[in-house]
Amino acid sequence: MPTSTRPSRPDSVGAQLDVADELCAQRGRRLTPIRRKVLELLLRHGRSLKAYDLLEAMRAVHPGAAPPTVYRALDFLMDEGLIHRLDAVNAWMACHDAGGAPHDLLVVCTGCGAVAEVSDPAMSRQLAERVAQTGFALNSHETEIRALCPACQQKRAAADPGKDGHDGHHPHGGHNHAHTH
Repeated sequence: MPTSTRPSRPDSVGAQLDVADELCAQRGRRLTPIRRKVLELLLRHGRSLKAYDLLEAMRAVHPGAAPPTVYRALDFLMDEGLIHRLDAVNAWMACHDAGGAPHDLLVVCTGCGAVAEVSDPAMSRQLAERVAQTGFALNSHETEIRALCPACQQKRAAADPGKDGHDGHHPHGGHNHAHTH
């Protein structure tokens, strides 16, 4: 399944945690109880969480959880490809298909933090080639794309029905560059 936007059902979280356990074991790494709990919270949440919210959720089950512990768990989970770090919204989310094909594109809603995981190797190859023409090299196999999910698009339209193009976009051909006094 190339694109996944649905939050996981609670009954599938256990299965996803088992896959994560298995993936770590195959690589000789260990999904410790704290790492597993951080991953479980992200899986159950179904969309991205900021570190502060994650820490609060962790403290509900582990009252002594300290920020460095949570950050170390996040680093481990990211290294193992079990979660995604989303710079667009400064948050993390669980990879809902950790055992499947890698996701080249992460479409991130800057409104609510929802994410669509997309696999498009041909597009990613093109992007890498285009970047290489600048002399740069991509240092991640994932590209983050900032976007607005359908719900946030509707909210924005409802909040501003008489949009007149003053947000930097000029729908009428862009001829409002010359100002008369």
